[in-house]
Formats: sequence, C-alpha cells, structure tokens
Amino acid sequence: MKKEHKEHSVKRVFISFMVFVAAMAFGRAGSGEAEEHIFSLENTKIGFHLDSTLHVVHGTARKFNGKVIVPRSLDPKGYSAEITISVKDMTTAHEERDKKMHETCFEADKNPDIIFRSTEFKDFPVRLEKEKEFEFSLVGDLTIKGVTKSVAIPVKVKYRANGYSFHGNVWLNYLQDFNIPDPSVFIFRVAKKVEVFFETDIPASLFEGQG
Repeated sequence: MKKEHKEHSVKRVFISFMVFVAAMAFGRAGSGEAEEHIFSLENTKIGFHLDSTLHVVHGTARKFNGKVIVPRSLDPKGYSAEITISVKDMTTAHEERDKKMHETCFEADKNPDIIFRSTEFKDFPVRLEKEKEFEFSLVGDLTIKGVTKSVAIPVKVKYRANGYSFHGNVWLNYLQDFNIPDPSVFIFRVAKKVEVFFETDIPASLFEGQG
C-alpha cells in the first residue's frame, strides 16, 4: 500500500513538473524576444519635398510595407527597421509629372521598389521617458534603382496620445548618388537634392520591455 502511495506521489510530482516546464516554454514562445510595429497608411506617412523654379513639389508614398522590431530587453542594439516602397504608387498629384517620375526617373518596370534596411539605431536610449523628447540617428542601407548607399537619418521622438511619434527627414543627392536623370526641362528647373521624410506613431506599450 505504501509502495503504491509512493509511486502515485512520484507520478504526481513528475506531472506537475512537466506542466510547469510546458507553461514556461509556452510563455516564452508567446511573449517572444521582440515586439513588432507594422507600418500602415493609418500610422505612417512617407513623402518628399523637391524645390523647383515655380514651386515646391510635394510627393507621397501611397503603398509600402515594413516594420520596426523592438527588443523586449530594450537593448538599442536589438532594434531594427525595414521598409519597401512601391515606386509606381508614389504621387505628386500631377499625372504627367508622375508618369515621368515613374517611367523615366526611376524606371519602375526594372526597379519597382525603394528599400531601406536599418543597420543601427545610433544614440537610441535604453528607456523612453514620456516627458522627455530626444533625437537619434537611424542608420541603414537605402536602395534606389539598384544602387545601395548607407544613409543616416536624423529622427526626433516625442510622446503624444499614448504613443511615441517618430519624425525623420534626410536630404539626398538623388542625381549623383542614385543615377536618377535630371527631371528639369527648359524653363522648369528642379533642385539637385530632395528632402525625404517619414512620420510614424508607435504605441508606448512596445517600449515597456520585460519588466
């Protein structure tokens, strides 16, 4: 009788141990090592400004996909970001100008996408404070028309409405660095550099980490 009771106790302890191990494993799988913020038209805006003889040309990306990876450890080295922008879905609200931009400048049939992949979140803090705005440098590889260049994008971050607003902008020498032909015509000249910008709102909960 004692032997049966002992065997039953051992079996119960073993089952409890296995349940505990399974629960721990499931917990780790569920939480993962990182959180994701998916870019969408609802939370992200991407565009550009190009000065010209008559006025500033404003462009907008209407189709893109990508994400930001936020490590649960909140170690700045674990952050990453990537985005792919559809060239044919960029618009300046001018049909003829857009056609030239897609077909002549970017050769969209051969180079359908603009791609950015981060390599470093330089000077990004370990902990974000709601009352404290800050800046960091988003460093990464930008690919346009098959040409890849390393760029550093200054980004300003501030808290608003239960999340953090990220605003970045960078000037690109598109003619020289990415082999884009000069879109200027006889009396309509455009600048040789273009200002590219992005804005995205990320929920504050993603920056709470493990603790």
